[in-house]
Parts: sequence; structure tokens; C-alpha cells
Amino acid sequence: MGTWPGSFGAVPAGTGSSTAAGLKRIAHTGRVARPKVLLNCASSLDGKIAAPDGQGLPLSDDLDWRRVHHMRAGADAILVGVGTILKDDPALKIKEDLAPISPTRKLLRVILDARGRTPKTARAVDGSTPSLILHGPGVRGTWAHAQHAEVPLDEHGRIQLGPALELLHARGVRVLMVEGGATVIRAFLNSDFVDQWTLYQAPVLVGGTGPSIFDGRPSMIGRRLHVENVEPRGKGVLWTLRP
Repeated sequence: MGTWPGSFGAVPAGTGSSTAAGLKRIAHTGRVARPKVLLNCASSLDGKIAAPDGQGLPLSDDLDWRRVHHMRAGADAILVGVGTILKDDPALKIKEDLAPISPTRKLLRVILDARGRTPKTARAVDGSTPSLILHGPGVRGTWAHAQHAEVPLDEHGRIQLGPALELLHARGVRVLMVEGGATVIRAFLNSDFVDQWTLYQAPVLVGGTGPSIFDGRPSMIGRRLHVENVEPRGKGVLWTLRP
């Protein structure tokens, strides 16, 4: 597949080369090398990340958005699910007025899309910065300005996170920022792959049955996390947690 124009320069596809700083941040799960995974999201006090109808909510204030873009600037790739692409059509870029970076450094945009539903006109695959769509077997879609790769699905038809992370590591990704949506967040929280979770809680209650961080399944009930830091941030509270 030629060279991979990642955020750290042109990297031969399928290799694990990166900067020396990046190599110091390699995380491992079992015998499989994977990127360091930083999960980040904003929620209401009752764990909702969107309105009951699925539409986005202004949960992060200006100060938190600046923090998010600084986190993006420190990562090699940002990952979301196809649901976020279909509902919000995000650009998944770093706003230079919030986190100035070198114009030669490009953030890789990764989309988990089991059935290849990402629109060819989506802003996240516009060619302005590298994009990679990870899909399941049998997908024949093509995107003019994005690469794509096949990964295994689980018994529910969702992308298996382990093989996906292994593939990203092989392509040179050493720090991965995971931003959503709800299904992707819960999948990572139910896995052993998260190295750090930053959660910004806005002082608002949403209610209803809209997209939520938590789904009440037994695998999440009673799970304890280590609080690394908690602090007032703008209008809300920022939690920094580790497994």
C-alpha cells in the first residue's frame, strides 16, 4: 500500500517505525503490540453524551475544547465509530488556534465501520489529512481520499478492538485518542485496552434513554477505576482515570 502519511511523517505501511519519543509510549496487551489508548469524552452528570434523540449537546465549554485539541495534538491518530460520522459529520482535525502544530504534522483519522457505511462525502475522508476506515469482511466500498483495511468482527458484528489496535500499531500509530460515540466508548471501557480515560462532566442532567457512557450490563457493574486527578475545569469537572 506504499507509504503511510501519518502524523509523524511518511511511514512505510505495515511497519512499526516512528519517532524515538513515540517508541517510548508503546503499550502492550499480551503478546500483541498496540498503541497507548487515551479515551476522552464529555458527558452530563447522568452519563449522557447526547440528547435522547441522538443529537449532539454542547457539553464541553471553550476551555475544555482547548484541552481536547491539545490532546489531539499529542496523539498520532484519533478514532471514532461510524455512528459519529453519520450523525455529526466531524472533521476530526486539530484547530490550530486552539493547539498550534507544525503544518507538516498530520493527525490520522480512524473510523470503525463494520459495514462500510461511511459516506464518500464525509468530512473525515476529505483528503485534507490522512484517513483510515477499518471495516469487516466483504466490504467492497472505495473512498477516493481514504485508505481502508479489513479487520475481524465479533459475534455481534462489531469490529474486534484487539486486531484493530494491532493493525494501527503496525502502521506506526503509537498514541491513539478515542473520542466516541457511545458504542465505541462502551466497547473500550469493557476492554482491557484503555490506558487513560479523561471525562469532562458538564453540570447538566439530560435524562431519557439517549446515548450514554454506561449501559448497565453486568460487565460494567461494580467495575472500579483509579482516580488519578479530579479538578474543576471551566463550567464543569474533569476526571482523569486509569484502569
